Amino acid sequence: MSLLKSTRTLYDGSTSAEPGTSGYVAPTKGDKTRVDAATAVSAGTATAWQAGPTTVYDALGRPTKSTDNSTGTARVTTTTYAPATGPVTTVTSKNAAQWATPTVTTLDAIRGNTLKTVDPNNHETSAKYDPSGREIASWDIRRPQASYPIPTVATSYNVSATSPSWVKRTVLSGNQDPKHSYTIYDGMGRVRQTQAQSPGGGSIVTDTTYNSAGQKDLERNAYFVNSAPDGVLVTPTIAVPSSTLYEYEAGGRVATVRAMAWDNDEISKTQYTYAGVDTTTVTVTDDTGFTTSPVRTVVNTDGKLQTRTRYQGTTATGSADVSSYIYDVFGQLTGMGDGANLWSWAYDPAGRQISSEDPDTGTATTTYDAAGRVASRTNELNTVTKYTYDVLDRVTKQTVTAAGGTEKTLITNTYDGSNTLGVLSSSTRNNGAAFNQPVTTTFTGFDLAYTPGTTTTTLPAGLENFTGSYTFTNTTTYTGKTDVAGTPAIAGLPAESVGYGWDGFDNPTEIVGSGNKYAGNGMYNHLGQLTKYTQADSNYSSGANTTGSIDVTLTWDATTGRLNKTQATNHLGVNSPDLGTTSYKYDPAGRITSRQQAYTSRPSSPTDNQCYTYDHADRIKAVWTPATTTCGTAPTPVAASVTGLGGPAPYAQTYTYTAAGDRSQVKRFGSNGTLAVTETYAYPTPGTVGPHRVQSVTGSTPTPQTFTWDAAGRMTGRSGQTITYTLDGKIDTTTGTSTVPANPNPNATAGTPPAPTTGAGSTGARYYDAAGNLVGIIDGTGTTITLGSITAHHNAATGAKTATKTYTFSGKVVAQRTATSAGTKVAFIIGDNINTAQTMALPNTTVGTGAVTLVRRTDPLGLARGANSTGTGTAAFTNAAAATSGTGTNAASATGFSAVNGYIAGLDDSISSLTHVGARDMDPVLGVFTAPDPILTTEDQRGFTPYTYAFGMVINTSDPSGLRPSCGCTEETGISYPSSSNTPLLGNAPVSSSPSVPSWLKVTSPAPSSSPGNIDDWAFKTDFGAGYGGPTKSDFRKLGIGTWEGFAIIAGGPLGVLACIPGFGACLTGGLVGTGLQAAGNAADNGGELDEDAQLQAEIGAAASLIPGGGAAKGAARGALKGGSSNSLKAAMEALSPEIRANVDDAISRAATGKVRFPGHDGKPYENRLGQLPEGTYTEWTAAPAGARRGPDRIIIEGSEKNPNAIYYWDHVNAPIQIR
Repeated sequence: MSLLKSTRTLYDGSTSAEPGTSGYVAPTKGDKTRVDAATAVSAGTATAWQAGPTTVYDALGRPTKSTDNSTGTARVTTTTYAPATGPVTTVTSKNAAQWATPTVTTLDAIRGNTLKTVDPNNHETSAKYDPSGREIASWDIRRPQASYPIPTVATSYNVSATSPSWVKRTVLSGNQDPKHSYTIYDGMGRVRQTQAQSPGGGSIVTDTTYNSAGQKDLERNAYFVNSAPDGVLVTPTIAVPSSTLYEYEAGGRVATVRAMAWDNDEISKTQYTYAGVDTTTVTVTDDTGFTTSPVRTVVNTDGKLQTRTRYQGTTATGSADVSSYIYDVFGQLTGMGDGANLWSWAYDPAGRQISSEDPDTGTATTTYDAAGRVASRTNELNTVTKYTYDVLDRVTKQTVTAAGGTEKTLITNTYDGSNTLGVLSSSTRNNGAAFNQPVTTTFTGFDLAYTPGTTTTTLPAGLENFTGSYTFTNTTTYTGKTDVAGTPAIAGLPAESVGYGWDGFDNPTEIVGSGNKYAGNGMYNHLGQLTKYTQADSNYSSGANTTGSIDVTLTWDATTGRLNKTQATNHLGVNSPDLGTTSYKYDPAGRITSRQQAYTSRPSSPTDNQCYTYDHADRIKAVWTPATTTCGTAPTPVAASVTGLGGPAPYAQTYTYTAAGDRSQVKRFGSNGTLAVTETYAYPTPGTVGPHRVQSVTGSTPTPQTFTWDAAGRMTGRSGQTITYTLDGKIDTTTGTSTVPANPNPNATAGTPPAPTTGAGSTGARYYDAAGNLVGIIDGTGTTITLGSITAHHNAATGAKTATKTYTFSGKVVAQRTATSAGTKVAFIIGDNINTAQTMALPNTTVGTGAVTLVRRTDPLGLARGANSTGTGTAAFTNAAAATSGTGTNAASATGFSAVNGYIAGLDDSISSLTHVGARDMDPVLGVFTAPDPILTTEDQRGFTPYTYAFGMVINTSDPSGLRPSCGCTEETGISYPSSSNTPLLGNAPVSSSPSVPSWLKVTSPAPSSSPGNIDDWAFKTDFGAGYGGPTKSDFRKLGIGTWEGFAIIAGGPLGVLACIPGFGACLTGGLVGTGLQAAGNAADNGGELDEDAQLQAEIGAAASLIPGGGAAKGAARGALKGGSSNSLKAAMEALSPEIRANVDDAISRAATGKVRFPGHDGKPYENRLGQLPEGTYTEWTAAPAGARRGPDRIIIEGSEKNPNAIYYWDHVNAPIQIR
């Protein structure tokens, strides 16, 4: 048997863990003063250790000082308690930076609840509690209690023996409107109903009912009632629009989930079939014969995914896409395969990933410094990225070294400026071959929640006419929504302050600036869905050079909540031109089957009806435009022609894919249905290097298009175009003109943006900021800069500068403001479901004429399929000039679409002919990114290919981040996105080097920790206000922490880690994130039952992993307790620390003798907040030694003394774990 991992624990100041060796002192008090973790083992012996911080305790056993010597310089965190003896009322702590001002936490001396926390910047949060210790009021960091007597969140409780009990929450919105909601419980403590205020008055209600076995059997999804929420159980008197029915098989597992409309109309059902205890097959069907391809999953004895089979037909037989997974004994993913290609990961004894093998990106390795931080990453090209940290483990410098080259500084960061501790003050990225073109972003004017009030970007000399500094300003509401955003003057576009309006529910209502209503009068239905907004420019009253006003109306399906229709009408004088009505239809799985654009009051404007079908993996299979409003028969991949096409831009396309999920063939049919182009894609043999890298495409050009790739999986040759990359994986330059056609669709020449008239094929050099955002391109046409919502261009040939600013409302681009030689003009935009602009309303030129409507029609990847259409006022559409499709550069256009109006609002760069989408660049013809996705989706084979845009699910899904699809999961299990294994892109170290906008932060450490990556129970309670009440979501959300993973990151404080809210890419520490994810993966006990709280269970596991003596067992509480199998009890017991296990055994053995029983708790009715156990009598035992270090751990002995049940509580009240 070989040693796999090891830890050593030192007590009472010992420096050695082995008796008889130098530095060993026999324990007297038993205080853990240091815990080390082995980082290397050999021949059964640990050969290298990561030393934990040394902890000093006071006379009462409380940690007061932690010294971390791992960096070579002592990093000291301190904690003091007042009063020094007796119940603590104040805890004062300083982090390793030893800032002059500490974090001061005021506690309730009786229960230890946090009353107030004041950070080193004198920003505070506070709370109040009722006599039972329940929180009744809290003030967040934006609303200090001294200035705002009304709390941000108020909570009241009603426990009744004669009517359903309830909890009421009143939350203040951004404009300080109080909004009330109730959660009503049944007699078993289960959620029976929720009531919340509706935007239209009345209430939004949800219901849950249960069967005799305690399983939920009916959920009424959100429905509206006229009465205001009041905590009185509502019984609907009419059918509700949406509900879900649950049916179970004999073993108590879900068998069928039925989606119901108006109580009795089944619209679809999801069926679960089982083979044994580890295999589940999921299929979605309806009564019309619709069936999705079944997905079968097999889990191992630890509940981890072992195989996933997605069948290609409608039954669970025949051809299928199969993925398989291998784990080590610690549950870490070590291997993954799709039947031909293999991925692998390796870890050190401390559980940290040290290497990965990826068939597309090659080998990547990671090293760590003595403090456990990422020290370096090396990719397949032997490019090395190194990180330097400050005393709080924040990245201060990131360097890169090419193979055989010299080390260069890529990114630097500074912190704690602007008289605000703990914030990112500035970040700089050095661009260019000589790393001498710095782009610097500075942040100042932070508000109480640490949102910067001003952000200034300084561009280098290499960007020529745009060299200089540009300052953006921002103020926020009380809930962090943008209130006023200021943008600078750029390229003729005047400086502007834009005001944002929000209703009492924090729904957006308006965006106004410079006299323009870019969107306003936002209205919402009773369920909070946007139903209407209006638009008007500043010239509306004059009647000249105006777009008029526009009403946009949205309708939603009452049952599914899906968007049914968007209708837009322009109003200008006597003219009310119809801007079109776009209608959507869906299949039972929620996939769009048709998108229909029609005009009711515009003559000679035929309906454009696009229809879609999908393959077994939800990828686009066929798209066509029938001449009728019904779809009819879909074209097939073997079709030589398509009949019955029609509409204003008739076309058809079919798609097929390889077994690995990459595009294998595209057929493009012309307006008369004749096959015009067959594109065939070739790839390396499966199982060899780069299996997903397209090698050639034949059919769309006389000679094949060929592509080359570097060893790290990045496209370097794009059929005549050369692409180079920065050392951290971003496009550096593009040179030459690719033979990939700009648009292979037939009949689309007039609608395709024109090629550059000057500078074609020239080198385009790119510039990025430290957050990785593209900020500039300089090429043969001139210079382009992109700063936030503004894109500006300087024409090298004419010297003209133009600019475009876009405006986003409710997640969609709705307007743009351009500055050109024609002056400043406003246009309004209507996009499709994935935010690609389709219709533009442009200003008129003469009083009395209507606005100009411009319509373009695109295929699934944003390529034109015909000429644009235009019409003034209510006139019939005619073909628009080619210039309305673009300018041939990245310049603004006052008369039509331009580069900024690319696919999903990306930048269609004219020189490279690539679409810049978030973190990467996409070829819209091939449908692939030029670089691999740094986020590998391991749980779904559709995500194994790192290049295909949106996994091929381009109709229902978009990927504006360039990292992963944003939505579009059609099966019950959805898609999850674990941490990236595609590390060769570099720059993606677990510690973010440069968040673009810093957010909430923990500016001081909790009390000292006794082991790396863990936090003492006492420190946990005193710093995070858990007291004896245990952590709850509300405890942490009141601090601005939205998830348990967020807490897991914040709990890194003992190691001096600066922590920020997840989702901003800021200050994440890889080891802690990894620990949380591992715990979350282990959270579901195989003997348990995954109920509606399975996600919460996993989240608890992630947080609990940071508390000594619990780990995954705490996350397994629900499964172990509810499952009750011998395996689950054994697993829960074994997951506890050896010390706790010993105390459990001891307590059980002494239960009948009455020894060392916790006084005052013998034979009392047992209650617990989770409501998991029946009422009864119990005896309570301490789970740790008596005295000051006794702690809150308890063992409950319940039942007969001869055959007792034992339940472990890590915090005395919450998260019971049955262990015997």
